[in-house]
Amino acid sequence: MMVLDICRSLIFLIFCFLAHVLSAQITSCNSNDLRALTDFQYGLNSDPDSQGILMPGIKSWNTSDCCIWDGVVCESWPAGLNSSMRVVALELSGKDLRGRLRESLVGLGKLRSLNISNNILSGSLPAKMFKMKNMEVLDLSNNQFTGVFPGKCDLPSLQFLDVSQNYLSIMDTSICINSTSLRHLDLSMNNFSGNFPTGFDKCTSLTHLILNSNKFSGILPDDLFQLQNLQWLQLQDNSLSGSLPFCLSNSPTIQYLNMKNNSLTGLINLLSKFEIS
Repeated sequence: MMVLDICRSLIFLIFCFLAHVLSAQITSCNSNDLRALTDFQYGLNSDPDSQGILMPGIKSWNTSDCCIWDGVVCESWPAGLNSSMRVVALELSGKDLRGRLRESLVGLGKLRSLNISNNILSGSLPAKMFKMKNMEVLDLSNNQFTGVFPGKCDLPSLQFLDVSQNYLSIMDTSICINSTSLRHLDLSMNNFSGNFPTGFDKCTSLTHLILNSNKFSGILPDDLFQLQNLQWLQLQDNSLSGSLPFCLSNSPTIQYLNMKNNSLTGLINLLSKFEIS
């Protein structure tokens, strides 16, 4: 009887151990993800005013399981008994984050959504961050980023990109070449200048293009109006000139068009959805 009890106890202990191991695999974040987020955190704490203290928006980022941190969304990957939790989204809008973005975010290999809008992040945008294969949503709006908008992008899954309300000054539309799934592109309220760029026609899935409140000049290129899925176009508050293309009047897709406060000429059917002057 004693031997039987010992066997039962051993079986129970083995079961508990396996359950603990399995639970740890499923609930703890991936070590690569933890390393990437920790380095990202260091970039925030490098702000001169932070003095090494965790900012209020990420005070929970002080445990070894990043999947329970505020703003971090994890999913089991891959499905099955041997799965681990991978970071698939960062929702950090309006967290009063300061400092700089670090390239370490590229280590989040399964990241699909990054929202760090409405913070006080500054410096240049890391080029490597625009080569994340699984990224679908990227919102960097309303910060203090400066310099170049990375042109040599490779974001084949990207559908939504918003870098509005920053201080970017150099632009490259080659993002469209390797980001053919892009549907929403907002580059408004930056410091882009010079002739209106060509190449947006390569964004073949684009439905929303928002470029207002920059310093673009010159005429609108023909390729802009080859976007067959375009529904929403905002170009107001630039220095554009030349004639409006007649095709705008007959567009079967455009639902909203705003070109106010430019020097454009020509005639177009004025519908309630169009604002042109």
